[in-house]
Amino acid sequence: MSDDHFMGFPGLFNGASTNGEGVRNQRLIAGYNRNRDAVGAGSVVLRESTDGGGVWGTFASADGYLQPMNFVRLPVASGAVYAIDFEDLYTTRGTDADGNPNCAIQWCREVFNRRMLAGSTWVDVAEDAKVYFAGKTVAWARFHQGPILMSDGRTMLSTMYGRYGQAHGWTWFTGVVRSGDGGQNWSLVHEFSVTAAQSFAEPSLAPTSDGGLIAVLRKDENFKSRAIPSNVALYTVRSSDQTGENWGAPILLSSDGGNSPSVELLGNGSLVLASGRTDNQLRFSYDGRGTTWDGPYRPWTNYPTTGGETSGEFAGWYRYDADASGCCLYRPMRHLGSSGTMGVEAISGNQAFVIGDNCGSGWGCPCPWGAGWMCPQRAGGYTRGTTHGLWKTTVTVNNGRAGRLDLPAMFRADQLTVAETAFSRYGLCPDGIAGCRQSYAAFAFDGDIRSDTSLVTPNRSVTLRLPRAYQLTGVGLHMNLQGPADARIQVSTDGVTFTTPARAARDGYLRPFASPVTAQYVRISDPNTITNTLEAFLNEVELYGS
Repeated sequence: MSDDHFMGFPGLFNGASTNGEGVRNQRLIAGYNRNRDAVGAGSVVLRESTDGGGVWGTFASADGYLQPMNFVRLPVASGAVYAIDFEDLYTTRGTDADGNPNCAIQWCREVFNRRMLAGSTWVDVAEDAKVYFAGKTVAWARFHQGPILMSDGRTMLSTMYGRYGQAHGWTWFTGVVRSGDGGQNWSLVHEFSVTAAQSFAEPSLAPTSDGGLIAVLRKDENFKSRAIPSNVALYTVRSSDQTGENWGAPILLSSDGGNSPSVELLGNGSLVLASGRTDNQLRFSYDGRGTTWDGPYRPWTNYPTTGGETSGEFAGWYRYDADASGCCLYRPMRHLGSSGTMGVEAISGNQAFVIGDNCGSGWGCPCPWGAGWMCPQRAGGYTRGTTHGLWKTTVTVNNGRAGRLDLPAMFRADQLTVAETAFSRYGLCPDGIAGCRQSYAAFAFDGDIRSDTSLVTPNRSVTLRLPRAYQLTGVGLHMNLQGPADARIQVSTDGVTFTTPARAARDGYLRPFASPVTAQYVRISDPNTITNTLEAFLNEVELYGS
């Protein structure tokens, strides 16, 4: 896609859904900014693709504040998609004719507009999203790269960043907030950093293959010229659980490439990390734990090679024309061109769809309409030109685990069946049990690990019948367990007599067998005491064998 105006800082949401027959109805929603990089711009344009990212049609963009990175499907009866604004009501409600904020009280800094997607129309939800910052007063805050639904299908986490008010020393913060009521009320449960000097920002988090969480963080370093960083570092931090409360120490992954990091867990247990500046960078953690990474790979590179300063303190930087506040703003030449902001979403068990921009909105490339205080009008020699547009790519992640069976195809062809016939309602239930999400067998074989599509039975046990006997080497599980005991896995050749094969050490989401077992039936159960019948159970299952 390309445009004659700005087209930068893209986001992406996979809104695909699965019906009871296992058929996947594709829907990708992308967004990009048509205005320059500024607070309260309200210029996000949404596009929709229903063919896997080939053709992108126009889509309802409402007031321009909707950001696909903040979309989430909730496990409610309708399976509706909800959105939380990136910026607070103080910002999004704008100003009156005299330039005064329409929403100026402190409450406006703690509340974010919340909407529901009804078909192709956005509808305001009566209850906005209210954030409780552990008794602290915020000067401003941003919902960023969230929210995400945890494996239980009821708890939501999101990352936020911003700045506390004068009473708290104007300190910057980056943290995790949690909601248990579908996103109406949020509580700050962890802070990665609270410093007087700007520290971590633009956080993102995802589940890990071993049942924990990983957060990826931006850290600006070596400031010059109106607090512009010389480099943008990339950090990771891990948690062993999914409460959002307990985290290890941040670990430096790279001294550059930390702009707007986004991380996604695939069905095959691998993590994909997208970030940028310099360029657009992809990294892969093949075991899904986030402790080791392969990369960076650079799917798109665009920056200027002429027009920068050649000597002095700002050699290798670009000097913008003076604006109303005086001369001059500088940025590193290697940070111009593409903003290094990407949208990344899992689209199958081993694939992610990725989009990015060619020019950051405003400061990335020369503007056709001038305005040298805003755009680098004298910069040239861009490696991919100065067209304001978006690029896309599909990434297939091979993590080296051989013998992964194509369960989605088997299910759609009626070759894979589930013995159980009673599937529970679960999730968030705004109107009692009838308002809960109805579970289907297909939800465990749709290539989507999110818990808004989960196979749930009353006894939290599922028996799979394969088209024939296989030599199975292991079972990959994305699931919610209601206690400390790991999943019970039993196998059978006749569906009558089941045995529990010996298992080797767990490898992320994979429960490998000590040696291959012959089986046509696989039973997966939660051995823990059932404590909540409304929680998700089996979000996705994968089998390995031959």
